[in-house]
Order: sequence, then structure tokens, then C-alpha cells
Amino acid sequence: MTTTALLKKLVAFPVLGGDSNLTIINWIKDYIESFGVACTLVPNLEQTKASLHCRIGPSVDGGIILSGHTDVVPVKGQNWDTDPFVLTNKDDGNLYGRGTCDMKGFLACCLNVLPNLVKADLKKPIYFAFSYDEEIGCLSAPELIRHLQNYYPETPKYAIIGEPSLMQPIIGHKGICLYTTTVNGSAGHSSGIRKEVSAINESARLILWLEAKMNALIDAGHIDLRFTPPHSSLHTV
Repeated sequence: MTTTALLKKLVAFPVLGGDSNLTIINWIKDYIESFGVACTLVPNLEQTKASLHCRIGPSVDGGIILSGHTDVVPVKGQNWDTDPFVLTNKDDGNLYGRGTCDMKGFLACCLNVLPNLVKADLKKPIYFAFSYDEEIGCLSAPELIRHLQNYYPETPKYAIIGEPSLMQPIIGHKGICLYTTTVNGSAGHSSGIRKEVSAINESARLILWLEAKMNALIDAGHIDLRFTPPHSSLHTV
């Protein structure tokens, strides 16, 4: 299959972040195994989703992992003039569909080169590692990484994550840390606001404090010009 034909097939799976991805991951598994490459699935506890990994080439240290995710972001409320889950060629040099860029296009490229990898006399292995629920927080990535580490006796050297980056290598991202904060007040009649504590008002003060904290860190020189923006982003969601 050509890369475009593979992409057409992948785009047709309307798997959003949070959805079961078994339809697309099992299709990918069957496709890879049709070339004699054994695949391993890493399911979630409910057995409703799964990541996939496989190795092409020898079991030696120093290989490269090609990694992508199988889910896409929603389309509801967006102004699509084509079916987002049907790959569309408008003869303008582009292919349209949800995930064509992020990141089923990368998966299609991996699958398209698979026959050549199988035939090649590889000195170092190539791995595929495809995850689920990336778009809602990279939820399956930690388990997939642990499984890779425990499954293969050798150690890969590099991982290429096929996120769209205008063909520029991205060597790192700022980390993320999420906190759930509960603000408690005291119950009372609205006419006696000063007799009680308003959780809403206290929450507003906390949000403003957080914004001030971010600005204070920036002013104090906590800057890293490798990133855009070059500072930590503190905010409330």
C-alpha cells in the first residue's frame, strides 16, 4: 500500500482521545504482522484500549524507536467543509482529514516503509511504539515505556516522536504538573457575606496569586530560551 492509501485507511478510524482505539490498533497490528513482524499489545485495565510495540531487526543495543499515537482531537463544532474522517484530495497539494498531520501521517509513513525495513540487512533495530490517549494527556505513554523497558533485553538509543514540527527536530518539551485544589468556605445567607467565607472570592484571590507568582518567577530570571514561551506557564483550568 502507498503512504496515501495507508493514511486514507487510518483517517477512517474516528478514534478520539478517550475513545477505545482497538479498531485502529488491531488493524495496524494485522498489517504489521502480515510482513512477519510480531507485535505486542499493551492494554489498559479495562481491555478497551491498547498500545502497540514491535521490533524490526536484530536484538542489539542502539536501535531507534519510531513513536506515534492513534487518537485524534475532536471535530465537533469545527467548520469542516469535507468529511474529517474521509481523506480528501483537493488537488492543491494537501490532503485533508482529521489526523493527517497529527499524527496519522507519521503512522502511515512508518507502515509504508515497513516492507523495506523487513528486507533490509539492519545492523541496529527499528521499533514501532504506538500509543493511545495522547491528546488528553499522554495517558498511556508511561505504561508503554515501562513495557518496552521490561520486554526487550536490549536498550534503544534514540526515540523519534512523529509530532508535526515543520521538519525541525524538537529535542525537548517543558514538563507538566497538574494539581487539583479545593477551596472551602462557610455557608451563610448572601446578605451576610462578611459573616462567612466565600469560597468563590477566596478562589479568585488564589488565581490572582498564581498569576503574580508566574510573573515574579519571570522577573527573577527563571528563563530558558530553548522554549517558547521561555518560562513556566502557571494558570488555572
